[in-house]
Amino acid sequence: MRTCNVLFLIESLHFGGSEVFLEKLLSQLDTRKFRPLVCCLLEKGQLAPRIEERGIRVETLAWKLGSPISTLRVVGRLVKLLRSERVHLLQTFFYRPEILGAFAATLARTPVVVASQHDVMVPGGRLSRLLQKMSRLVVRHVIANSDACRRHRQRLTGLAPENISVIHIGLSHQQLQAAGGERSPESQQDLFEEGSVVSWVGRLLHVKGPDVFLRAAASVLRRNAEARFLMVGDGPMRSELDSLARELDVAGVVRMPGEIESVEGILASSSVVVCSSRSEGIPTVLLEAMAAGTPVVASGVGGVGELIKDGVDGFLFESENSEELASIVTKLLSDKELASDIGARAREKVSGQFTFDETARRVEVLYEALLKDRLNSHGDDAEREGSFVATTIKEAEGANEASMENGQPLRPLKVLLVVGKGRIAGTERHVLELVRAFDPERVRASVLVFSEGDLVARLREEGVRVYVLKKRVRYDPFLLIRLVRFFRLNSFDIVHGHPERIACLAAKLAGVRAVLMTYHLLGSEPAISVEPSCLWVITERLRTLAVDFTIAVSQVDREALIHKFGRRPDEIRFIANGINPAAVPTLERTTVSREFGFGPEARVICTTARLSPQKGIEFLLRAMAQVVRTFPEAVLLVVGSGELEEQLKALSGELSLTSHVIFTGYRKDALRLVAASDVYVLPSLWEGLPYSLLEAMLAARPIVTTSVCSHVVSDGETGLVVPPSDANALARAIERILSEPDLASQMGRLGRERLERRFSAERMARETVEAYEKTLSRKTTPVR
Repeated sequence: MRTCNVLFLIESLHFGGSEVFLEKLLSQLDTRKFRPLVCCLLEKGQLAPRIEERGIRVETLAWKLGSPISTLRVVGRLVKLLRSERVHLLQTFFYRPEILGAFAATLARTPVVVASQHDVMVPGGRLSRLLQKMSRLVVRHVIANSDACRRHRQRLTGLAPENISVIHIGLSHQQLQAAGGERSPESQQDLFEEGSVVSWVGRLLHVKGPDVFLRAAASVLRRNAEARFLMVGDGPMRSELDSLARELDVAGVVRMPGEIESVEGILASSSVVVCSSRSEGIPTVLLEAMAAGTPVVASGVGGVGELIKDGVDGFLFESENSEELASIVTKLLSDKELASDIGARAREKVSGQFTFDETARRVEVLYEALLKDRLNSHGDDAEREGSFVATTIKEAEGANEASMENGQPLRPLKVLLVVGKGRIAGTERHVLELVRAFDPERVRASVLVFSEGDLVARLREEGVRVYVLKKRVRYDPFLLIRLVRFFRLNSFDIVHGHPERIACLAAKLAGVRAVLMTYHLLGSEPAISVEPSCLWVITERLRTLAVDFTIAVSQVDREALIHKFGRRPDEIRFIANGINPAAVPTLERTTVSREFGFGPEARVICTTARLSPQKGIEFLLRAMAQVVRTFPEAVLLVVGSGELEEQLKALSGELSLTSHVIFTGYRKDALRLVAASDVYVLPSLWEGLPYSLLEAMLAARPIVTTSVCSHVVSDGETGLVVPPSDANALARAIERILSEPDLASQMGRLGRERLERRFSAERMARETVEAYEKTLSRKTTPVR
């Protein structure tokens, strides 16, 4: 691996945990592999000379906090620095450097950005939180110094686990040796003439809890008049803490000498070291105190609990509980044997598990892996989108352009279908059936999704090319840019969104010749009479400007698009969902009954749905409470998962249905369970054209559904249709089918015939291709 340029961006180099971590990392970084450069946003600080003595440049940008002009100037200078130094990897510390660094790295096209997470704090201002979340879209990897910090980062941003590494901080060999020397009370003789010394080291900031330490000191002093207290550090709370010390009447026994360059001697000669932070990762001062064999007492926040085992090698107290802290400190001061044992075990732990040699090695290995991925494979330009699972290289089409002649393409159309999830649900099932049914002589289809899942696996098994562009967070503001770049790298005749409006907009911006969108559920809400808001209507109308043609899977959606959202009738077509009639499921009643533990006499009712308010499962459970009175052997299989799962399970218990209702969770073999049932029920409050009904028709099952699905199920012929939200009507319909087996059989047979006539995948694919060709025929230039 060649030498790579690494820029470390930090606010300043004053004494602090992250600053000391950086100074130690630079002392051990292999300069044959990495050429480091340090940049301070604000000012250099006391640690800068140590770094410069090693021949490492330290730049400062003199940023004036709160000044927009200064901020713009700093970003510009940072971009210039990244470009002039040809920086390959940018490592940031703290949220301000992360925000500015990510923005500058984007402009400078820096290949790799790595952030650090050394605490579990959230930036205070709303704008700061938003900007940090946005900056994390550029950050390629995060180094957390504890599992608590890792969990915090994931909770805050939704970052994938593989993009966060936990690398604990550690102490260098020299520090461990120095800490292992004899304890030196002389290091504090200028501060105190006598008494046991309880020390606190850190920046005088609210988050570090220095006020908690002072209040505990006052409590300790009431129990041990010989105790003395030392607070090493400086910061904005200095005057406030001086006032608090006078108020608590401890000013005479508390010393605040300010910042001290080397605290090892103080930590080693202290009787107890306290960390009273309100938020922490793993503080270096605790490691140094433990390495010196000094007993430590710390608030159990952040990653502190990963370092200290309470009562074994240190003590933990509840954050901000100064009385609990005082009790523990008093106990250690009075019990010298306990303090000695705790200190010895602490030193043994740190010496064996927290060495900086291992920390530096793991950081180097991570840097090498990230740089190898981005640079060696793709050059300094690093234009590859790292989140693509499939390679998005431009395919050569040769001279055979897909021009139109007499309304027909001269070669198969190259179509990209875009769907949000990689896991099969209604919309994803539509795409799967469509791709399977396309005539390969007319369409060469590929699929783009935004997450992995069983849809991706199924398509790849069948030889369909799949691109996976993972969203880094739920709402990814950079997704539009990434999509435009992707579409420009690939030559598609048509991009077809389901609906994925952002992909349609990106395709239009990238110059894709024809853009289509399918709506799967828009105006289909007659049961709850929801009128779209004015803002929704305006937004939807603006979105349709990027679309050349629209497909609706139901007539209700088509009417809504025309009358509520302003689509022209000649620019929209109703194409019903379809399914392959040949894919008839095998009847496995015995296997299913054995799996779920019901006997051959059971009357099996099945529903397959996402457990959400839309699907109306609550009303099915209430109907089931009536059905079991008539049919005690009735069993309901609820196939699916969702946000209401626990609530519905609780309702099942309240209705005394525990022995009659089985929640199976999400099942890939849902169709097998449908085929094994006596009646299929879909009690939705609103719908488009649900695949679950088509699967029930494919399995020749009688259906009970609500009037929102009357365009699929013919009442009295292929099933029974009841009003939405009516548990009584639902119960009566289920009971009728269970009590009339001949009617049930007839409905199943007629439903199967209706499916073959009106809802086949072949018909859906044919009509979709007609829409493609109609859209292209309107274009005056060849499709490329």
